Amino acid sequence: MFTLEQHEFIRIQAIRGFPLLGKDAEFISKIADILGQLLTSEENVERDAVHKALMSLIRQDVKNSLQPLFKHVESGSEIREKIICFLRDKVFPVKAELLKPQAEMERYITDLIKKSVQDVTGLEFKLFMDFLRSLSIFGDTAPRESFQELIEIIQAQADLDAQFDLG
Repeated sequence: MFTLEQHEFIRIQAIRGFPLLGKDAEFISKIADILGQLLTSEENVERDAVHKALMSLIRQDVKNSLQPLFKHVESGSEIREKIICFLRDKVFPVKAELLKPQAEMERYITDLIKKSVQDVTGLEFKLFMDFLRSLSIFGDTAPRESFQELIEIIQAQADLDAQFDLG
């Protein structure tokens, strides 16, 4: 019925249309979840369309768009790595544009990251910690409690209370 090329074109057009469905706030997190799952696409054109659609959705509603993406990171699903790469490459670089009002949104994304770092690799943990340190709530002029919060995140990841295994 359809050639492979036509099928890919239809999928890309559908992906591009997803953010338009996000005009209704109740659908944003569901659409972000679907687009997050599509990050596994092997086709560059399709993956680029997913990136653009996700960024469009995130710009519409940061909280409801990021929450399902971080759920995948937190749950350790098979798309976790793709989502972390998307966050690193597309979302984190434009944090100043996205995280407004700044203090509230920085707190929100900090809470998402804190839930997500329970089971990450060393490189992923460093990525998230570097991002947190780049936020104004953890900057040079931040209150002492903010640095304590970062220390607690590191301590939890290090699992200092665990029994040391000599074997």
